[in-house]
Amino acid sequence: METRRVLLKIEEVNTKVMTVRGLAGLVFKEKQGLGDVVESFTKTTRIDKVAKFVANTMGLEDCKCGERKEALNQKFPFNKK
Repeated sequence: METRRVLLKIEEVNTKVMTVRGLAGLVFKEKQGLGDVVESFTKTTRIDKVAKFVANTMGLEDCKCGERKEALNQKFPFNKK
């Protein structure tokens, strides 16, 4: 019985490590600005799918995610020239 508990604990820790690694990828990949980080976050958490569904339900063609991304990248760029 103890072995089963230890294995379950190892599986739980492994799941948490994988989650942290996935979130770290959002920040450390090459990004142009804040818009790219927000886009990565929304794709990883599947919020982008919810936004598109809500936009379609409201009769809109697009959720304007691309426009929002570009605006945030212009306003908050990571590489100032």
